[in-house]
Amino acid sequence: MSIEKSFVILADERIDVVVSSATTGGKYSILTEVAPPQAGPPPHIHTMEDEFLMPLSGSFEIFDGTEWSPMPAQGYHTPRGTLHTWRNSGQEPAKLLIMATGDSFDVFIEKLVGLNIPRDLQRLVEISAEHGISYVLSPAPDEAQSLAMA
Repeated sequence: MSIEKSFVILADERIDVVVSSATTGGKYSILTEVAPPQAGPPPHIHTMEDEFLMPLSGSFEIFDGTEWSPMPAQGYHTPRGTLHTWRNSGQEPAKLLIMATGDSFDVFIEKLVGLNIPRDLQRLVEISAEHGISYVLSPAPDEAQSLAMA
């Protein structure tokens, strides 16, 4: 697999941009992420892109807005406008494939380089808003760990 770009976000999550939105003329981007145990973003909603998530190694869970369940091996589609998140549910780093429609998801992810959560939570919210992503920052108790690890 060829990689266009590689960087680390939020202190310890490695991102490889396999296909950038620039390469596809703004139609989609494909990334892989190596996430530490229990890592995952806060519950969020995209207004500009649909996402497809597929575990490549390890174990992941998906939150569909109401409950957590194991992420299917064949992947999981999150349409724009739906509350969701994911987390590495294993005890080892795990690899996730992320495909997002549109012209800015990979650009958004790269802007997270250097941020540290919770210290930079406000900056994360600002960058996300620029890309049509909003967060639900009052999670149920079992989602609090996802917020802390984001």
